[in-house]
This record gives sequence, structure tokens and C-alpha cells, in this order.
Amino acid sequence: MTPSNRSNQLSGEQGGTTVVEKKQTTKLLAKLASWPAPYREVGERIHQIVLDAVPALRPKLWYGEAGYAVSGPVQIFFRVDQYMSFGLTEKAQLSVDDGAPDLLIESAWFIKELDGPTEKRIAAIVCVKRLAE
Repeated sequence: MTPSNRSNQLSGEQGGTTVVEKKQTTKLLAKLASWPAPYREVGERIHQIVLDAVPALRPKLWYGEAGYAVSGPVQIFFRVDQYMSFGLTEKAQLSVDDGAPDLLIESAWFIKELDGPTEKRIAAIVCVKRLAE
């Protein structure tokens, strides 16, 4: 074993992703796989949209549900109850949208199913909100 390989093994790094990150991703994907149809497919698609929108995000379980963080606390989440909830935690750098007629800050949405415009909006929400490191 080369010193570099040994260092990677000790730090948990493999190809830029740590062993812990891989385990978190595996746990999150198992959670999504446990959801009933059609939410399983919707959850898997949202997972891909979030990662495509901001590749620096790392999946992890958050209160037993799907969450995403850059390096610290979870900032984006989604879960299934009667509907699917998609939202931003207080750890995301939230602010009132420019030109908003009020001071309310959007931070959560319900999703029944996905279509092209909804997928684009989810990607835009993830990209537009400044995510803390």
C-alpha cells in the first residue's frame, strides 16, 4: 500500500468522496427506496435534481428524512407525509425575494407529482438560495 493510499484510507477519502459521505448517500437512497409509489420515484428524481443543481451538496439523513448540506448543517430537505414536502432549513441563507410585495420568506413547498416546470423550479430554488459552508 502506498503512503498516499494509506492516507486516503485513514481519512476515509476515496475519489474525493469520504467513506462517511458514501454511507450517508447509501442510507438516504435506502430511505427513498422505502417510500411507497409514486413518492419513491419522485424522491429519487428530486435527489438527482438537487445534486445536479449544486454538486457540492452532500446527502445525509436529517431527522430520518432526506437532507442535503454543503459541509455543515442540513440546508435542504424533503420528506413524505400525506404529500411530499420540500424545503429549506433555517441554516440556508434565506432572504426576502427581490420585488416581493411582503416580507414573507418562502421556505417550504408541497409536491404531489413532478413535471418539467416543477423540476426546473426545484433546481432554481436550490441554486438561488445561498448555501452556507
